[in-house]
Amino acid sequence: MSKCEQSKSGKVNNQGFILVELMVVMAFIVIIVSIAVPLYKGYVERAIQQVCNANCLQLERTYHVYLLLENKDHTTYVFDEFLQKYEENICPANGGIKYINGSIRCILHSENEVDGNDNGEDDGSVPFL
Repeated sequence: MSKCEQSKSGKVNNQGFILVELMVVMAFIVIIVSIAVPLYKGYVERAIQQVCNANCLQLERTYHVYLLLENKDHTTYVFDEFLQKYEENICPANGGIKYINGSIRCILHSENEVDGNDNGEDDGSVPFL
């Protein structure tokens, strides 16, 4: 039996795809994948950043409550002791957690938020020491 047979009515039956058709389909698949993969990676990274920031905010609130309940003032030693007791993974990407200017931030995901300026623009204020 050959790939192209002639039926009793005289019509030719094609039973497969030609190479050009397969190449066109593969090209469409490659184009779609090349667009979808970077978008997916961007969504995943933004989701990880949002989870990390939410966890840092929760940890900050918990730390402030801890300071009030234990009647302690913030020091690096007290913060490190608190982190050891907390024993939860704050950053999904295992970024370091630091207490900076009264707030808890992740080294990987909060570099733009340390100074309170999220958009990277100068707010016109005079810096102070």
